[in-house]
Amino acid sequence: MSITKEEIAAGGLTYEEYLLIPDDGRRHELIGGIQGLFVKPLSRRLRTDALLL
Repeated sequence: MSITKEEIAAGGLTYEEYLLIPDDGRRHELIGGIQGLFVKPLSRRLRTDALLL
């Protein structure tokens, strides 16, 4: 069983419901019952390249 996008959008997730979110390669976090989707941090190499440009 997996959780639907509508259930995610409704908020108020429990940790057990959070664990049902499929692994899609993105960084999901649960803060105060609200599911957040965050961009993964850039690699050290990419951050360094960005600073040099």
